[in-house]
Amino acid sequence: MSNEISSVDHPICSSSVKNKKHTSSMDRSSSVNSYEVFRNNTTAVEVTVKEIANKKNDQTGSTVKSLHEEMNKIKSELNKANDSIGKMRESFSVIVCEMKKQLDLSNKREFDLQTKYLNALFDKEKMVALLESKTKLVQKLKNELNVMKRVLKFVIKGIQNVPEFPESCTCELDFSELDDDFKKDINVSKELNDSRLLHQTKSFDT
Repeated sequence: MSNEISSVDHPICSSSVKNKKHTSSMDRSSSVNSYEVFRNNTTAVEVTVKEIANKKNDQTGSTVKSLHEEMNKIKSELNKANDSIGKMRESFSVIVCEMKKQLDLSNKREFDLQTKYLNALFDKEKMVALLESKTKLVQKLKNELNVMKRVLKFVIKGIQNVPEFPESCTCELDFSELDDDFKKDINVSKELNDSRLLHQTKSFDT
């Protein structure tokens, strides 16, 4: 709102005429703009406060324009923020993927190390069991050798104590008699076979 101030010096006698003229002019303009009149009778000064047309609309338009500019600025900043968030997501995905890869490699190394350790432990236990088995077998063989040593000592001692036989031994005579008996048995079996063969031949001819 703006103030329009008009100051006029009037004689006191003509103030009523001026008031009438001024009032009529205000009435004519009242259809367009609203106003208020402030009068000081002592100094004969009138102050008319008028409403400037379309001032409110201009302020509303400028406010809307500034709001649009602010909104566009916020949209631009929002787009930049979205772009930054997208880049951050991509970077975060790359970091997560790399961390997963490193974790998989670490797990694989740990698994291989544990596998080697378990295989070595299994081989150790197997060697310990084999060593114990071989030790028991050696101990058993040692005991058997001791027994065999005692038996051999006893046999050798027995051989050393065998009495001597005289040279005139009848072993050869006994063997010759056995040989004669064996030959007789062979001749008897041969004669039996020949007689059976002859009998079968005659029966075939008949």
